[in-house]
Amino acid sequence: GLLGLALLTGHGATPAMGAPEICLGSGDVQEAIAQGKVIEPKTAIATARQRAPGAEVMRGGLCRQGEALIYQILILRKDGRLVHVTIDGASGKVLRVDPP
Repeated sequence: GLLGLALLTGHGATPAMGAPEICLGSGDVQEAIAQGKVIEPKTAIATARQRAPGAEVMRGGLCRQGEALIYQILILRKDGRLVHVTIDGASGKVLRVDPP
């Protein structure tokens, strides 16, 4: 929905280690979704929430890392710890959870 898209189009998602990332603006995110290149933002958010039930999604973004499109999602767990979840934009597979 629009809420998920608005959440994920904000800049400032914390990048994972490795290749430099370039986060996409809202128009580019919508285009990638329309072209079937990535899963819907709401699906990425739901996947991140599964990693920490009851956690609150703080922010996220769709970023380009090399040739790949990845969702970077920052969640706040119930114990107050921030967790970065990296999700493959095309498959929806969780690539990394930091800290685990």
